[in-house]
Amino acid sequence: MKFLVDAHLPRGLCAALTQNGHELHGRPWKLLLVKTGNISARDLRALFERNLPAIEAAFQTHTLVEVDRMAVTLVA
Repeated sequence: MKFLVDAHLPRGLCAALTQNGHELHGRPWKLLLVKTGNISARDLRALFERNLPAIEAAFQTHTLVEVDRMAVTLVA
């Protein structure tokens, strides 16, 4: 799976995603909206590690997925 990321994504999270076989570039044909507010890099990485299987599953059938501190939501 490819992720389009902005310059503010912590390096540790980038490393974790690439270690799980994901590419961090490409055209955005699917979008993950991360709505956490202010969050530490450690907590953001933990959030992704907890929710990555659900995010990957959601993108099998949806093009817009939202993740916040509580849940992964299928939007479109």
